Amino acid sequence: MRVLIKKLHMYIGLLNFSNLIMFGIAGLAATFQPEPQRSMEAEAPRYESFLPPPGSTDRQIADLVFDRLRFPLTGPVGGWAIYRDAAGNLPLEFWSVNGVHRVVYEPGQNRLRTQTVRST
Repeated sequence: MRVLIKKLHMYIGLLNFSNLIMFGIAGLAATFQPEPQRSMEAEAPRYESFLPPPGSTDRQIADLVFDRLRFPLTGPVGGWAIYRDAAGNLPLEFWSVNGVHRVVYEPGQNRLRTQTVRST
């Protein structure tokens, strides 16, 4: 009986060893495989007139833009992401599972430039 148990133990160990070798080879192949190319398809920008109330803060403007456009599956822009760029524009990004909706409030022209970049 002891001889039979030793043989079973040896053969089961060899089977497990072959599984470990297979997982190791697959892991190495996945590690050194090049990253897949992720493409983003950008639509042409759309322009829309927008005039916020006088004296509005950037946070209030971002909330007004969110309430006006209501992109599906998005939420309002976080306070940490609200800033003015060098030209004085207010860029806002609304992220969703389908991609990014980029909105830029241009106070000089009193308009919104909206561009949707879809994830493929």
